[in-house]
Amino acid sequence: MGLNLPVGVDVLLSVGRSSDEWSALASEDLMNELGLPGASAGAAPDGTATEIALSAIASLPVMDGVKLYAGGGVGYYILDADISGTVDLGGTFWGISQVDVDADLDMENSIGFHVLFGAAYRLMEQLELFAEFRYAMLTLEGSLESVSVDAGVWGGMSFDQDALQAMGITDLSTEEDYAQGMLRVGANLLF
Repeated sequence: MGLNLPVGVDVLLSVGRSSDEWSALASEDLMNELGLPGASAGAAPDGTATEIALSAIASLPVMDGVKLYAGGGVGYYILDADISGTVDLGGTFWGISQVDVDADLDMENSIGFHVLFGAAYRLMEQLELFAEFRYAMLTLEGSLESVSVDAGVWGGMSFDQDALQAMGITDLSTEEDYAQGMLRVGANLLF
């Protein structure tokens, strides 16, 4: 005597783009490592991530048109990040108390892994609505390419990697393991 469950196994290729925390968090960490002022001082990291994921998913129908599913897979993450904002210097120096900062970060694309679980409701033959939780793990790598500073009446200055290293800022890169969970809600077109 055994339990016969109508479990389905699917392979899913998905592409998604979001303005999220992956690249922004790497930017903030890089700023901290370099001793640069972070979001608390007014310079805000901003990033986008595009994920191209291949997932294997097992699903279990629970009622007419509704299924629960779980799975995992591999993803390729295309990352972009920068830092910009007005930074409070914490005092007045030569008549200046704030400067505008714009830093260019070069983020390396990364391969990562993810696990997921969720529920889907088949609205029509070719369309289903879903809600899922996805937990992704990847390594973020980035380097500071240049910094531009505008001090108002004193004018602006730009510093490339060579100039930053000449000023004693020698650690211009970061690499760290990163994991993030996210709730995704949307629609799948079925072919």
